[in-house]
Amino acid sequence: MLNVVWEAFAKQASQPDTLSIARTVVAKQGYTIWLAQDNFNVIGGHTTGATTDVVVSVSCVPVGAGSGIQAGSWVCVSAYSPDEPTAKTACDTVHQQILSTVSFD
Repeated sequence: MLNVVWEAFAKQASQPDTLSIARTVVAKQGYTIWLAQDNFNVIGGHTTGATTDVVVSVSCVPVGAGSGIQAGSWVCVSAYSPDEPTAKTACDTVHQQILSTVSFD
């Protein structure tokens, strides 16, 4: 059985900056980056032999200012694993690190 955990949140950074942060965070977790050339997604994970232990997907889209919302990015972090605690830890760690990373221009 595959377990899925996700977190959605807003980040006060541009979409390109947020996507760059996501790439860095996913790589720093030791995950192999499988997709990073897309304009909206970063996908990475960890495999042991022929078995995939965890897959992390970060989707990021720009959000315009208006209706009381500041311009920035909407982000969804999803993690998939046969082991539920592994999926939850992966999702929580990537979510918190993206949210807490400050981008300097």
